[in-house]
Amino acid sequence: MLGRLVIPLSRLDEVAQVLGGLPAIERNWTIAVLAGAGDPIESVPAAIHRLQASPGTAGITVSAMETAPASLDALPAVPDHHVTLERFVEVPLDATRDTWLDAVAAGGWHAKVRTGGLTADRFPSPASLASLLEACAQRGLPLKTTAGLHHATRGAYRLTYEPGSPTGVMHGFINLLVAALLVRTRAGTAADAQCALEVHDPREFTLDEEAIGWRGHTFTAAACADTRTHLLRSVGSCSFEEPVADLRALEWLPRDR
Repeated sequence: MLGRLVIPLSRLDEVAQVLGGLPAIERNWTIAVLAGAGDPIESVPAAIHRLQASPGTAGITVSAMETAPASLDALPAVPDHHVTLERFVEVPLDATRDTWLDAVAAGGWHAKVRTGGLTADRFPSPASLASLLEACAQRGLPLKTTAGLHHATRGAYRLTYEPGSPTGVMHGFINLLVAALLVRTRAGTAADAQCALEVHDPREFTLDEEAIGWRGHTFTAAACADTRTHLLRSVGSCSFEEPVADLRALEWLPRDR
C-alpha cells in the first residue's frame, strides 16, 4: 500500500546504513527525495547516485523528488538530471496559485499542495481544494496532496499525536479521491467536488474491489487508476497505520490484508 517513502535529502545517506542490515528481500523500497528549503536542488542527482552505489541498496528505486522553491524565480533551478524522476513542486494556495501552476505545467513538473498541518488554520477549505483540482485538470497537471490526510473520510480528529492535542476538521483521502474522480471524468463540476470533500458520513460512499460510489455516481477501478495517473497522483500522510485502520474499521479493507 505504501507507494513511496519520502526521505529528506539531508538524511538520504542514512538509508544505505539502515538497509545494509536488512535481508535482501526487505530492501525493495521505492523512495521520493525531499529537498528542503536549505537544500541545493542541484545536489539531488549526486545524492541519489551515492545511495544507488552504496552496498546493500540493491532493489531500492528512487522514483521521485519533491521541492518547495521560495519563489517562481527559483523554478528553473529544478534540475533536468534523472528525467525519469517524477518531480513535484509545492505551490501556494493563495492569489499566486494559477501563476505557479502555469509555470509548473510549462516545466513538465507535477504540482504538490499541503492539505493540513499542526494547527487548524493550515487546512485549506473544501472550496479551495475543489478549485485546485479543477485548475490542475484544465492544465493536465498531476497533483500530489500531502499533510493532514491521515483519515479515510472528513471529520474532527486530533491534530497531533500528543495527549490532549487540540482537534480540528481534517480532509479525508476517500473524499479527495471522489472529488478528483468527479473532476477528471467530468461527471461533476467543481461545486460537486466541493460537496464530496465536505461529506462527513462515510455511509455516503460505497467502496469495493470494483468501484467507488457516491450520490448516484459510480467510478470503476479503471477510472480510479486513470485519475491516479493524470490528476490525483499521490496522497501523502505522516502515518501509515491510521489510514489502514480507518479502512478496516469501515470494512473497506479486509482485516486479513
